[in-house]
Amino acid sequence: DFMSQILLNKTSGLIILISNTASNPLSELKYYLDAHQEFLKQNKAVIGITHNDLKPTPSLSEYNEFIKERGENWPVLKVDARNTDDMQKLLLVLLDTINR
Repeated sequence: DFMSQILLNKTSGLIILISNTASNPLSELKYYLDAHQEFLKQNKAVIGITHNDLKPTPSLSEYNEFIKERGENWPVLKVDARNTDDMQKLLLVLLDTINR
């Protein structure tokens, strides 16, 4: 936890990667959103969902609904963390969100 505060110092946004193969991926997402709640009050985030090929649920719509229920509006994308293009797209979406 202490490293998060160091890494978030002077940053403008946060990329959260969640594995769909986790035992409860929505709980994992909740943990990270809660842990960085103060940062996210003034900064942007984007959420990348990995391992969709191994476990297709929860779906992106379920993630989006979960985020909306929290009163938040972060972009959610399916990504393969090993794929450079996917990770660049995630970063570009974050930068676009920051610049709006």
